[in-house]
Amino acid sequence: MQKILKELKNKILDPKHLVSSHDILAPRTPEKYRKPTSDAIPAGVLICLYQKEFDDDFYFSLIKRRTVKEDKHSGQVSLPGGRYEEEDQEIVACALRETEEEIGIPREKVTIVGELSELFVYASNFIVYPFVGVLKEEVPLVPDPREVQHIIEVSLNHLIEPKTVKYTDMKLSEGTLKNVPYYDINGEVVWGATAMILSEFISYWKSAL
Repeated sequence: MQKILKELKNKILDPKHLVSSHDILAPRTPEKYRKPTSDAIPAGVLICLYQKEFDDDFYFSLIKRRTVKEDKHSGQVSLPGGRYEEEDQEIVACALRETEEEIGIPREKVTIVGELSELFVYASNFIVYPFVGVLKEEVPLVPDPREVQHIIEVSLNHLIEPKTVKYTDMKLSEGTLKNVPYYDINGEVVWGATAMILSEFISYWKSAL
């Protein structure tokens, strides 16, 4: 475990970031969807890795968001995380706080491995800062019923399989996006910013193996 996490950290810290891997799972290509606005809202999300007893695989959790009318990502699958608050002081603290609130992982038990490339989310005007962390031991996951419909546990061995990436037409309020790439995880459609972040993470993970 320690060897691969050390190698992963080295890859993430390498100045040659693999942000181009975002394009593999990007639903649309025009520049306006990538360039942050001057009033973009900072947010932090976390890929929190852990292992299970007698299992060489690594896992992390996604959340299925509850259906809320005012939430632009209502009902979608995302990484735990959310909007930066002044109390956080640092964006990584935001990612840790939100993860604890949404799925119950104590922030003091997470060791941050590194930070991935920031990503602008056009639909909600968020600029998202993704972090990778690790738990030394598995802890009970407790979904916040106000925000989380259920937690989706993801196996990295499954995620890196090429057949996990599929394509579909996505119906949105402003029309239909054709042939959108997504990850099929436990029957859930993981697309958009979350899929793009995972695509970058997988690039690092594969290079660390």
